[in-house]
Amino acid sequence: MVTFCTLVILSVLIVANNGQQLKDVVKEHIDDAVRHTKVQLGIGVKVKGQSGYQTSDDGTNITFILSGRDLGSSDAFVQLTYTSRDTYGYSPFGNTESGTDTSSPSWIQSFWFIWKKGAGQKWNFLVLDHNSEDKPIGQGEVEVDSFVSKGLNATVSLPLDSANNYTIGEVSGEIVIQRTTPLKFKLAASNIQRSDEFNGKSDPYVKVYFRQGEHGKDSKFYTTSTIDNVENAKWDDVIEFVNYRPGTDQYLRFKLRDADSVTKDDHLGEVLVPADSIYSDKKSEQTVYLENSGEHSSLTIMSL
Repeated sequence: MVTFCTLVILSVLIVANNGQQLKDVVKEHIDDAVRHTKVQLGIGVKVKGQSGYQTSDDGTNITFILSGRDLGSSDAFVQLTYTSRDTYGYSPFGNTESGTDTSSPSWIQSFWFIWKKGAGQKWNFLVLDHNSEDKPIGQGEVEVDSFVSKGLNATVSLPLDSANNYTIGEVSGEIVIQRTTPLKFKLAASNIQRSDEFNGKSDPYVKVYFRQGEHGKDSKFYTTSTIDNVENAKWDDVIEFVNYRPGTDQYLRFKLRDADSVTKDDHLGEVLVPADSIYSDKKSEQTVYLENSGEHSSLTIMSL
């Protein structure tokens, strides 16, 4: 990859010589450096298809989530870094939240990474204890080529570091990596009840949550824009549920609300929908009636 110093030197030569050919060479190198950086950071890479990993011109986009087993702390979190043969050291590409209150957490954050076959890419997972001033619990590595070849699911044991007064070879729990299959869809609502105090039309928006199991805990991952003064609404928002894993009993909960600048936003109805039903109907749409809507309001989910 072209270094920053190289770009500076070439840029100085342009000023000194004002040569069009040299300008073109520098521009080519700069474009290549910017593209390479975007790929490494996962920025602005267009992908196509709808699968556990998606192919683009620059590589393959892998999406995944993490969970932990027997980590020895009720407030553990993970810092993710990566490296490859063409990079120096490790670069960060995400971290989970803390405060899960369990030693075997399932973190809700999803991660995506541009995989290049044969590039020697590795992920490093450093597990830290937030309760003990972020003291390391353990860490493990995964070769991305191997992860893909084994079906995009892996379990990583966490050898502990002797530098932190742990016994060499001791293991503290595991990190489980699971592929996801992102779902994309848009929403529309019909026959929205009036909740305006002057009997005017509502200003609707939708909060979207997901849960594991029909009676699981809700985690909000999206709120649509607000559409003013309508009885029927169609949002332009493209909603992406990145944590989706087919056949794992996941549900999406939709809450329709009326925005109010003076009083508390009004509840206009809600519905719980199996995520698998959206995936099975991809590139089609389904309409469901909202509970507690009062006027048989409906929500249409349009898969993309």
